[in-house]
Amino acid sequence: MVGLTNRVVAGMMVHATRKGMADCGDARFDKIDENCRGARTVEPYGIDPVFRASSALYDPDLDNSEGVAKFYNCTELLDKPTLYCREYFNRNNVPYGFFHRKMTGYPDGFFVWFDINLNEENAQRYLLTMQEGLFLDTQTDEVRAQTVIYNAELQVFGNVQIYFRSSESGQVDVLHSTKVIDVELYVTDLDNFRLFLEVLLGIALIFGIVNEGLDLLRMKKKFGRYSAYFQSIWNYIDVLNLALMTMGYITWWTYAFLAEDFRCKINYDIYADLEAEARIMKINGNGQGLDSLASMYSSISELTERLAFYYAIAGVNIMLYLLRVLKLMHFQPRLGVVTRTLTLAAADLFHFFVLFFIIFFGYAIMGYLVFGNAIETFSTVPDAIMTCFEFLLGEIGVNGELKELQKPWHYISGQVFFWSYAILVQQILLNFVLAIIVDAYSEVKEQSQETVGILTEISEIFSDTWKKNLKRIGLYKSYVPNHRVRLLLEAWVKGMSLEELEEEHRKEAEEEFVEKPRVLKVGETELEKEELATLLRGKLGDEMMRAVMPNEDPDEVANLVAETIVDSYGQQDDDEEDGDDDAENQETKADDLEALAKQVLEEQEQLARLQNSILKQQHSILVAFGTPEDDVVNKNKV
Repeated sequence: MVGLTNRVVAGMMVHATRKGMADCGDARFDKIDENCRGARTVEPYGIDPVFRASSALYDPDLDNSEGVAKFYNCTELLDKPTLYCREYFNRNNVPYGFFHRKMTGYPDGFFVWFDINLNEENAQRYLLTMQEGLFLDTQTDEVRAQTVIYNAELQVFGNVQIYFRSSESGQVDVLHSTKVIDVELYVTDLDNFRLFLEVLLGIALIFGIVNEGLDLLRMKKKFGRYSAYFQSIWNYIDVLNLALMTMGYITWWTYAFLAEDFRCKINYDIYADLEAEARIMKINGNGQGLDSLASMYSSISELTERLAFYYAIAGVNIMLYLLRVLKLMHFQPRLGVVTRTLTLAAADLFHFFVLFFIIFFGYAIMGYLVFGNAIETFSTVPDAIMTCFEFLLGEIGVNGELKELQKPWHYISGQVFFWSYAILVQQILLNFVLAIIVDAYSEVKEQSQETVGILTEISEIFSDTWKKNLKRIGLYKSYVPNHRVRLLLEAWVKGMSLEELEEEHRKEAEEEFVEKPRVLKVGETELEKEELATLLRGKLGDEMMRAVMPNEDPDEVANLVAETIVDSYGQQDDDEEDGDDDAENQETKADDLEALAKQVLEEQEQLARLQNSILKQQHSILVAFGTPEDDVVNKNKV
């Protein structure tokens, strides 16, 4: 039992990985120590303390050929009569204590299992076997202890793990985690209500994705390119929010299905005999019980990691939702004061933070280099950055450690570091940020002085809705709704009847996602893709088309070039063209095309004259240097 209401499930697993020995490769100091740890190894190691004379578990009655063969039978293993074998015994013919066994969810290594059915005496025996059998030695790389507990009152499982990891510096890092999961997700009425909300969330997520896709199409229709959608930072936030929301939703349902499939037992048959005289860690049978236990541990570890990942995504999504709320409030001058202030101050803040981070990281690196060997909070670059950031927020406890530095030059450098950072970064630069934001806020506040507050707008909306609904039942018969007033004013400005205006709005709504053709405007002339392709082919010729793409048909090349030019530099034709242009418009368009063609031809002729001028200058230079006239002529022809 753990505590008063938590029950240990099955027992506790202790798993260790080891590294083999290798040559350090440093001939200069090999007299001190020439052995270093190399790659991981799964070779058996340690000893069975029952056969070690100096051990408290030593049994002299078993320390003979018959006693050893009873527990370590090489004849059965190798199918030939032999007493000692390398698989079971070390070079001194003492049985190994620990053997490798591959387990799901664990790296290749060695394990000791403390079964829940062990009494205190036998548990002490297993612990003593680990100690005197040398389970841990200089080659141990990582030790992991894991147990699963269950709380019946809360109906949750807990996965408790402790890691001991040795580093190259000789330090042992201790990490621990206790993660709780619920694998009975939909049992009570409250759980079913949560299921209903989760389904609604999925529908809302689909609606949000569709709405964002429609927004992308609107931007494509309005500006003629999809890239216009990504020119706003708010759209990036929307896309990231929806992407993470989708990922979190999938993660949650994956977790739910895995939790439904999770199974565990109170006991697993791992060892052949918990009270064996020797070789107490012999696996039962073919290891089916061990495989089942490892699978259970692996499943609960996967569940806890997946749930932790889901919570991390949910946390980031909450922050993105807060940003999206700011975006939605931007439409109202009073509510959008935060976003408007940051937008106005964005350029100044960017240039300030470039300077700020240069100075900030400079102090962090200086703290790491000067005080890293003396003060723990500066021992690594990330720690130094975090210490400087905490100092920026007013946490000045590090000054006490700087004052305790012993050497005079160390003490003086510590005080210079403290006071210069406090004055320059904490006082001056931090107040610069506040000054930039306050200046922008003052300007935004001045611009929104005469705007209507959100409470006034809400009251007007409720009043209009209330009166409009009462009008339907015979009250407020003379009341004209606000939207109707706006339509009447728009019709009056455009000089059309109300019915014609409503029909115009209806057509605009129908044609909202119909993409209009793009045209290239040259002065007053508008060229479509087909017209530009014909012009390019006629004036540049087939040779130029083949020079651009040798393996393609000239017509296809001209079409591709025209399409690229129009898509990159063209504009959408907002004028409705129904093919009934009068003769004057057609004649003007033909004249414009002819003028454009003449312009292209003139530019081509100018290019030809420039090439001839270059050839003549080259001819004069070659003749001046004594090159024969015939050679010069041949080179010019080439």
